[in-house]
Amino acid sequence: MPSNKNQAEFSGKWGWTVRNRMRLMWWLLAGLLFIAVIFGWTPLGLWPITGRAAVAIALLATGMGLRSWAAGVIHKDGSLATTGPY
Repeated sequence: MPSNKNQAEFSGKWGWTVRNRMRLMWWLLAGLLFIAVIFGWTPLGLWPITGRAAVAIALLATGMGLRSWAAGVIHKDGSLATTGPY
């Protein structure tokens, strides 16, 4: 029997995939970027960097940083988070 309720949800047929979904997505992204480099593909509308693309990249980086900070502060099934970005 699983030690906590969340493990029970991920112990079925797709358990390994669900538990490792982020790791799988990073490997998929790395593979796609590798293929793009091999074939010399460039993203449309982003290269060369225009003003709109620079703003979009800055907003994405800010959002990812804020989410990472929040994920490091919050403890699920614990007390209410009052520090960090909250």
